Amino acid sequence: MKKLYTMIAASVLAIAPAAAQTLQSGYFLDNYAYSYRFNPSLMNEKSFFAIGLGNITTSVSSDLGINNFLLPNAAGDGLVTAFHPSVTSEQFLSGMNDVNSFRMGLNYNVLALGIRTSKSMFNLEVNVREDLSLGVPKGLFSFIKNGSSETAYDFSGLGITEKAVGEIAIGYAKSFGKFDAGIRLKGLVGGVAAEALLSRAEIVVNGNEVSADVVADARLATSGLEIQFSNGQLDPETIRFQPQTIAPIGLGGAIDLGLTWNPIKYISVTAGVSDLGFIKWNYNLLGTSSGNVKFTGLKEVDISGDPKTNIEEEMNKLTEDLMKLADFKFEETTLSVLCSALGTGEVSSVSPSGRQTR
Repeated sequence: MKKLYTMIAASVLAIAPAAAQTLQSGYFLDNYAYSYRFNPSLMNEKSFFAIGLGNITTSVSSDLGINNFLLPNAAGDGLVTAFHPSVTSEQFLSGMNDVNSFRMGLNYNVLALGIRTSKSMFNLEVNVREDLSLGVPKGLFSFIKNGSSETAYDFSGLGITEKAVGEIAIGYAKSFGKFDAGIRLKGLVGGVAAEALLSRAEIVVNGNEVSADVVADARLATSGLEIQFSNGQLDPETIRFQPQTIAPIGLGGAIDLGLTWNPIKYISVTAGVSDLGFIKWNYNLLGTSSGNVKFTGLKEVDISGDPKTNIEEEMNKLTEDLMKLADFKFEETTLSVLCSALGTGEVSSVSPSGRQTR
C-alpha cells in the first residue's frame, strides 16, 4: 500500500508546477493575433480572418503552487519534496485550504475576424469553451503523506465540475494619443454542465485495511436527450438523442475592459479585466449516492490460481463496491444556479430537493 501512496504523490508533483499559474504566454509574443483576449486594448498591426478549429488555447490554474510541494530541508540549505521524512505533516498541510482547487480550461476558436484601421480595431469571435475543475480536500493530501500512521481522514469536498459554453464576442479598441482603450462584449450559451461532490467521505485506516463511508451528490444540466429511469436510477441504454428538444441550458454575458499607456517608444503599460460577468445554469437532474466500501489489500492473495484467493475475484469485488458508490439515484427537477462567467464557479453540494447547501 505504501507504493500506492508514492504513486499518488508522484502524480500530484507532476501536475503541481503546471497548475500553479494560468498559462497565457501568447501575451508576450509580438503581434500575436489573439492578444485582445488578454487585454481588449491591444491591437494587431494587420487585419486577419480565421475559420475552423485551427486555434485551440488552454489555461491551467490552481490555488496551490510548487512552494506547497517543495520545502526547505532540515539543514536549510536545499529543498526536498513535501513527502520527504524530514518534512512534518504540519509543515506540509499548513499552507493548504480545506479544499484546494485545480482548473483547466480549453478554448476552441470556430471563427475569428479582425479589422484594423489606422487608429482602431474591430474583432469578432465565435468560440466553444470547456472548463474542468477539481476540488481536492486537505484530507486527501494528509492521507498521501501519512498513510496508515493515522487512522481517520476526511475527504469531504472532493468534487469535479465540467461545463461547456458557446461564446460570441465582439470587441473594439481605439487609440487616443498615448493611450489605447478597448472593450469586448460576450454572449454566453450553456451547452452542458455536470457536477459531482463528496458531501461526506470518512476514511478509516486500520493497518492494511481501508474503509470509506461516502455520501455523494450530483447535478446535471442536459438538453436534446431523452432519459429514462428505473427506481430513480439512470439507465444508459435508454438514452436517446432528440434534436428537436435541443435548447440552451444556460444563458449569460460577460465584458472585458482594457487600457494601454505608451509613454515612450518600445514601452507599454497595460491594465485590464476579463470575463467580468455571469451565466445562469438550469439544472434538470439531481442525484444522490451513499455507501461503504472496504479494501483489505492484496497482500494475502495467492496468485497461483487458488480459487479461494484468486486476485481477479478480489479486484472484481473491489470494483463492484466502488461502482455502488457511483450508482446515483436521480430525480428530475428545476434548479437555477448563478455562476461566474470565468471558469466553472464553486463546486457545492445539492440536496435532492434542489436546495443548495455548503
